[in-house]
Amino acid sequence: DDVDDCVVEYDDCGVCNGDGIAEGACDCDGNIDLGCGCGEAGPSGCDETCGSTLEFDECGECGGDGSACAQITHDIELYQGLTWFSLNIVAEDMSVPTLFADSPNATYVKGQTSYSEYYDGFGWFPADMSIDPTQTYKVTSSASGSLEVTGDPLLIDTPIELYNGWNWISYIPENPLDITTALVSVDGYATYLKGQSGYSEYYEGFGWFPADMILEPTQGYMLNATGGTLVYPDVDGLASFH
Repeated sequence: DDVDDCVVEYDDCGVCNGDGIAEGACDCDGNIDLGCGCGEAGPSGCDETCGSTLEFDECGECGGDGSACAQITHDIELYQGLTWFSLNIVAEDMSVPTLFADSPNATYVKGQTSYSEYYDGFGWFPADMSIDPTQTYKVTSSASGSLEVTGDPLLIDTPIELYNGWNWISYIPENPLDITTALVSVDGYATYLKGQSGYSEYYEGFGWFPADMILEPTQGYMLNATGGTLVYPDVDGLASFH
């Protein structure tokens, strides 16, 4: 014609007798849509969304600030005489000689199935005893002092298998809870809980009495049960009485 030399017609890309946008492409430049728009970068980041720059933190949490697995330090008061204690954290070295290296007044550590004693001029024996963060221990001290431990928090849903009879259990949550809330997973199995300074008994058809017993981090407890698996609830906030 009088305008140009194209005999048939122009395609969508302005090419005379062209094939238009290529199959699979989204524009005339051959770009494709990866899910975030034509020619745009596809989903990115650890959350796989468009334009995201989020990364996994050292705790494995997408976009986290590392606080989810931040280490916790507990400073446990050791009485002259006997102290019941438990840990809800995991230190790099959980052996008794290492944990009690800065607790010179501690002389004897006993768990439900193991023990270690300190001998002047020699050290702890057996030296290979380690503290299990799901268990309670009793430490004897010649004078008052403290046990400072830093470690990673134990997962709140870590299960504690219960024997038929007495179980020396740790308290895993970082917040105090009343006994009814704390032991809900072993309703029908647990019958009696004793701490160093309190106790509570379970009555069928009624519940725990006293019901105002509070379980707290670093404290040690002995639980009488017929079996079952103790899993503490993931509950924030203060304890409430039922």
